[in-house]
Amino acid sequence: MKKYLLGLLLTSAALACQEAPFETVPFSTVQRRQYSNHAEAKEYVFKDQQAWETHYKQHHGDTAPVIDFSKEMVLGTYLGTKPNPAYRVEVKEVRKLPDSLDVLVEYHGPEPGKMYPQVITHPYHLVKLEKTEKQVLWTHIAKQEKK
Repeated sequence: MKKYLLGLLLTSAALACQEAPFETVPFSTVQRRQYSNHAEAKEYVFKDQQAWETHYKQHHGDTAPVIDFSKEMVLGTYLGTKPNPAYRVEVKEVRKLPDSLDVLVEYHGPEPGKMYPQVITHPYHLVKLEKTEKQVLWTHIAKQEKK
């Protein structure tokens, strides 16, 4: 009986430690470029037209891309000022969790030993997806290019 209870307890503990399954959320790129007027690394969630247009005009100096904020929202990740074009940022995946969305962001840096032009860049990625009231969390992964 003790072995049975111990086995049951260990099985329950193992199941509790497994990651909860998640669903990925479809998204599409609004814009992904190397140059903006955004000097610091930061993430944004835009759920209304006015905030989106104000931000876009300030950091991109242009008319904001059209977004239907009655159905969609925009997530933006900015890498800040970087010394060369080897730095890139990309939203890789958006995961729907019970109480939040987890945005997986991958940062790329220069390949060791490789030379790059010394050009100031401000990499960013803007994506749109179905609007939700869930909290948005950001998971960052730094990925160094291989030799």
